[in-house]
Amino acid sequence: MIELTENQKESIPVYREKWRNIVFSTEPRDRDKTTEVIKNVYKLLDHPEPKIIFFDSLYALAKDLNENSDIYQQNRETFRDRDTFKGKTYHIFARERRKWDKNLKQTFGVDDRLTWDDLLRDRWGGIYEILCNEIIDKAAKEIENYKDFLYIASLRIAGLYGVCAWYDFCFSELNIEDNPIGKIILEIHQYCGRVFAFSEFCLIFDRPKKLLLD
Repeated sequence: MIELTENQKESIPVYREKWRNIVFSTEPRDRDKTTEVIKNVYKLLDHPEPKIIFFDSLYALAKDLNENSDIYQQNRETFRDRDTFKGKTYHIFARERRKWDKNLKQTFGVDDRLTWDDLLRDRWGGIYEILCNEIIDKAAKEIENYKDFLYIASLRIAGLYGVCAWYDFCFSELNIEDNPIGKIILEIHQYCGRVFAFSEFCLIFDRPKKLLLD
């Protein structure tokens, strides 16, 4: 087992701060880079490239989901099939990530408290929940026969904000062997954020222009 040095342990908060700044950024997304990341994710899943659709806001995305609900509903049934897209997603981004996490902890003997940024995870989870609730309330009033699709599963990686700093630290400071799952997780959170993934479509909304964390 490899023990982290005190200097290495002390540098972990630096990576936490780096990823808090990335995740809470209000700068527009780099759509070219986001497209590249999504294509790489689907390639990793051995799945055909989806039609990638960008929206200026989560509300605009919600409206499109509602207006094209028949198309998305049909595609969602395919998404649910464990033998196709969802099955691959679960296998790669859930099971394989857990294996890698376990190997990291066994290799470095790091306590779980050092590997998760609970503040980042909880704050973003709270922000996303507030956004969804406000949008659902607004859409229900403004859109006839509104259907709530905002609970649709992502790529099983968009909720892993707590591990970004740890993975980045491992790649940058410990020079561990490259791991495609870890790198994809970092790229999704840096460039894509919450992703609405379907078998044939991938929907992405731009960052909020203002975040109040008080």
